[in-house]
Amino acid sequence: MKVVMFPAPSGTAYWRMIDPAKYLKTRGIDVVVTEEGITEDIVKWADILVLENCIDKKGIALINAYQEKFGKKLISDWDDYIVTHDYNPYKKMQKIKDFVEVSKIILKISDVVTVTNKFLKKLYSEYNSNIHILPNYMDLERWDVPKKKNDSKYLRIGWAGSITHYDDLKMIEKPLKRILKEFRNTQLVTVGDTRTAEMFKGYNVEAMLGVPFDYWPEKLSGLRLDIGLAPLVDNQFNRCKSNIKWQEYSVAQIPGVYSDVVYPQAVSHIRFDGVLGMVAKSEEEWYRCIKNYIICKNLRDDISVHAYSLVKQEYNLEQNIDKWVKVYK
Repeated sequence: MKVVMFPAPSGTAYWRMIDPAKYLKTRGIDVVVTEEGITEDIVKWADILVLENCIDKKGIALINAYQEKFGKKLISDWDDYIVTHDYNPYKKMQKIKDFVEVSKIILKISDVVTVTNKFLKKLYSEYNSNIHILPNYMDLERWDVPKKKNDSKYLRIGWAGSITHYDDLKMIEKPLKRILKEFRNTQLVTVGDTRTAEMFKGYNVEAMLGVPFDYWPEKLSGLRLDIGLAPLVDNQFNRCKSNIKWQEYSVAQIPGVYSDVVYPQAVSHIRFDGVLGMVAKSEEEWYRCIKNYIICKNLRDDISVHAYSLVKQEYNLEQNIDKWVKVYK
């Protein structure tokens, strides 16, 4: 079987294509991941085309032409709810109307649609009935980075987001400022959006840009975080998110506080009850969860151990790659 993958220009390409391709090859599947675009030569070579998220109208025309000419199978992969108008960070890439309409076309012409969770499957079933869930798993070889100890004088509270998650962080601005004011031994560390420096001006904050995903595991460990934060505004777009941030914090042995929008159901068999992390719904709960971590090192240590153990046991991409093989075959 020959598979060619066309990744999106973002970190999700590693979760959805680059790392899975590495292990698909160990199952005897010939895989090429290319950023060169859709060409006749690469389409003729492949049995299956795998497209991540969305392309433009020109790309759709090419795919339609090649499908008709060569009879190739198309799989489109989605890790976000792209077609929502409710809240859509992707609207900056195109005019939102065009982007949504192009996405719907891709969904409809795909032979198979793959998604990260049951929520996306349900929503995208409006456009395609042949949908398979391939959850996000970790390439543990990529994430095998030694934990770096925090040897600073501050307890470091971290937010690893991006420019598309600025509003999510703003949601917990008040409880975070309350924490930073009350506990002078704490420091807020933000990665991915330097506007956070202005948001927390006058407080102990270290704001920095993100890094390419190849360097992210090392960077995350190098932040030397004692507590990780993953707030999400409750909207349709965020309710379709996966548990990537929990996986990242957990493999880096960082105990986290998470919004109840996604994370309790994202690790569906065990709730976040102080074993795998802590969940907050309101500003007061965010304050209390962070405070509990600050005053109780044993709690931080216990959650770090349990979450790290679970992510290695059940979110190992190498051990789950046969799910991809089954869908592709």
